[in-house]
Amino acid sequence: MALDDLDDDGDLDLVATWGYPHWLPDDPKWTAQNNSLHLWDADLGRFQDGSRHLACDAVSYSWHGALTGDIDADGTLDVVLTSNIGPTCILRGLPTGGAWLEVILEGPPGNPDGLGARVDVRVGERTWSRRVAAGNAGIHSDFGHVARFGLGTAEAVDEVTVRWPGGALSSLTDVPVRGRLRVPTP
Repeated sequence: MALDDLDDDGDLDLVATWGYPHWLPDDPKWTAQNNSLHLWDADLGRFQDGSRHLACDAVSYSWHGALTGDIDADGTLDVVLTSNIGPTCILRGLPTGGAWLEVILEGPPGNPDGLGARVDVRVGERTWSRRVAAGNAGIHSDFGHVARFGLGTAEAVDEVTVRWPGGALSSLTDVPVRGRLRVPTP
């Protein structure tokens, strides 16, 4: 499963992978499930089915994981679905028109990716938060661990705050959207 803002509307979406567990004996009662995409609809207050956008729905494979990231550095999130018995599937993201920001931390010696840092992005009254962690960083073409934010219709980010492990604080204001921001350790 992967949780990320695939449509850059400011709300997290969910990709779930399904398939036959490789250890399950052949059982005619067992029914494989297709992979699924759930897009959060803030107006309805619930997820909407967006699975039609997934091109890798072959249930003959045992899908075991989903990763998100901008692997081709074009500003859109891509999805990679993995399988232990079939091919890896890459779904290239399409431009959504929504604003986004990737925050790349330049951590201190011994922690160059800033693992453990919390990144907050504020636009008006709304704040998005991400924790930079080794297990949830997604995939990115030429960057390490990236905190990515879908920002909907935002024209600029009012403030980016990084709370580094150990307590140091970095703050930047009036940050442009649709780009990458590098933040060095103070």
